[in-house]
Amino acid sequence: MSEPSSVICPACHNNFAISLFGRTDELICPACGKLITIKKDTEVLVRMGDKTKQKLSFDFELENSPVLISKVKSDLASRGEMDLLEKFYAIEELINYYLESNAMREEDKVALAVIASKMQIELGPAVKDYLNKRGGGLPLPVHLGYAVLSEIKERQGLYEEAINLCQRAYSEGWSGDWLDRIHRCRKTSFFQKD
Repeated sequence: MSEPSSVICPACHNNFAISLFGRTDELICPACGKLITIKKDTEVLVRMGDKTKQKLSFDFELENSPVLISKVKSDLASRGEMDLLEKFYAIEELINYYLESNAMREEDKVALAVIASKMQIELGPAVKDYLNKRGGGLPLPVHLGYAVLSEIKERQGLYEEAINLCQRAYSEGWSGDWLDRIHRCRKTSFFQKD
C-alpha cells in the first residue's frame, strides 16, 4: 500500500501535503484545527494519549543554526516587500514549503519549520491587533506557526513546551483545537511517566 502524499480535510476541504505528518495515523488540520485520520500502514513508535503518532527524529542544535536561520530569512526576503499581514502569510507558506520538501533531510525540514514557526509566532501579537482592527469582530484564523510548533514539540515528547504553546495560542485568541491538544499532551505525559 503506498503512502498518501496529501490529505483533504473532511471538515474544511483544504488539501495539503502531509510530508512531516505523513507517518502518523492522524493530524490536526492547519486550516481549521479539526482531527484528520490518515489510513495507511505504518509502524507506531510513540503512544500519544489515546492516539498513536510516530516520534520525530530531530537535532535540537539545528533550530539555532545560523545557516538555517539565514536560509529562512533569505527565503522570506526573496518574496520582496510585504506588509505585516503579507509577511505573516508568507511565513505560513514557507512552513508548508519546508514540510513538503523532498529535497532536504528530515531533520533540516523540521528545523526550518521550527525556525519559521517561531518567526510567525513573533509576528502574532501585531497581526492579531491588525486583524482585530480590520476584521469587524471576526474570529482570528488558525495560527499555523503555533499549530506546527506545538505538534512538533508533542511528537518530540516535549509535552510541557507543547502545552505552553497551545496555552499561548488559546489566550491570544487564535482559532484551533488548543484545549484538546493541551488535554492530549497532559494525558500523554501522565501515561509516559508510568
